[in-house]
Amino acid sequence: MFTTDPRQGIKCKPIQEGNKKNTSINILSLVFIAISIVTYCTETVEGARVWVAIYSHNASANATQLVGLTSEPSSALDVIEWIVTVYFTLELLLRFAFSPDKRAFTRGALNVVDLLSIMPFYCKLIIKAVNPNVTQKTLEFLNFFRVVRIFRIFKLTRHLSGLKILFHTIKASLKELFLLIMIIVIGILIFASLIYYAERFADNPENDFDSIFRGFWWALITMTTIGYGDVVPKTVSGE
Repeated sequence: MFTTDPRQGIKCKPIQEGNKKNTSINILSLVFIAISIVTYCTETVEGARVWVAIYSHNASANATQLVGLTSEPSSALDVIEWIVTVYFTLELLLRFAFSPDKRAFTRGALNVVDLLSIMPFYCKLIIKAVNPNVTQKTLEFLNFFRVVRIFRIFKLTRHLSGLKILFHTIKASLKELFLLIMIIVIGILIFASLIYYAERFADNPENDFDSIFRGFWWALITMTTIGYGDVVPKTVSGE
């Protein structure tokens, strides 16, 4: 709603409190996203993990024996993960509850990312509650899916307008990007074929290019200026 400034005779738009509230919520979400990513990375640090003994119960001997040791994140990191997951769960449920179009909400890419990022946490809780004696291999298998949490980085596009503009720009330039990729693919095919035959027909007992597919890798890392050095030409014609 606009108001008129009698001093200047123009219409001015007043500051709305709703915008300030939205900004506060966005900042809070960004903080939790940052905490989640930092926690995810910290869990892999050796100093942030504790050693836990694995025991196996022998029913015939009615005894418990030590099988081995494994490491898991410290309790402090577990508490942080609990808090972060509860926050994102409440955020997802509230946005779904107040969404005017539930069907469109469930099809939203970012909403699917939100759901996938919290599912491994609850799946692990349910499995451990149903079977307290779950094997360590099963837990490690479940921990593998916790990598989905890194997809929370895409939630930044919901709060940062700059990233939205970037994605819209990429979407509008898909044809040009596809053309660029095609040019790179054509170059890779040509140079991979040339390097394969150049290295094959020369006297080279240490030939790294045993197939054109091997040349694909060399051409890719060379054209992108990466140059790992694991596959290199060793003949004059190849160089």
